[in-house]
Amino acid sequence: MFEITQNILERTEAQILEIPSENKLWGLFTRYMIFPFKYLALGLKDFFKPSTFWAFSSFLLLILGSALASELNLQSQQKLIILNVCLYLPMVIVIFSIPSTYSYSGVQKKYVQKVSDLIEKEGIKSIDEVKLLEENIDQIYFRVTSRISFYKLLITAGWAIYMVFFNIEIRHFMKNDQDSLNQALSGSLTTFAVVFIGTIGAMLLIIGYKRASEVLIKTIKFGCVEYKFKLLKNA
Repeated sequence: MFEITQNILERTEAQILEIPSENKLWGLFTRYMIFPFKYLALGLKDFFKPSTFWAFSSFLLLILGSALASELNLQSQQKLIILNVCLYLPMVIVIFSIPSTYSYSGVQKKYVQKVSDLIEKEGIKSIDEVKLLEENIDQIYFRVTSRISFYKLLITAGWAIYMVFFNIEIRHFMKNDQDSLNQALSGSLTTFAVVFIGTIGAMLLIIGYKRASEVLIKTIKFGCVEYKFKLLKNA
């Protein structure tokens, strides 16, 4: 079951990332050198999908709202209300979207079916065997979430340590004359901005990795359920 799980995991990764891995040498290269970038891109695409919808909807509503305000000759206060509605209404729609619009986010039917076919090709012929496969997948996902938690902890600890030294540095600069203080603060704030942007970037990468992992695991899980359903129908 260990080798079966490994084969299904590797082939599912290749399928959802749309990178063929039949050639062993090329497959080894792509798995370690290309897959990570495609994996992060997949996760980030899924993460930014709601915000893309919000931005597009807000843009259209702003155009319509501007045209309506000009047509009705509204006052500045009324135009501001329309502007706020155009910006925040799509945000409410995105935040409180119904489960059927996001529960399957990133999971495609064709890949679920391919996972089901992979399970059949691996010689699994009973629901009990599929359950064993699902247990292995749960262990893999636990390992993934543990790694993600470690990355988050690492970033949080790094940020906390930097803030301690930043505060000490600011207190030290406060003892200097005004010109030295302004120059030192300028350099410190530049460093702070770089560290802050770097932290946001790192968090986005972690989110992308987490989203891609969820897509991968859900695809395999749905594939397992699909195959169990097939076994029940053929029983």
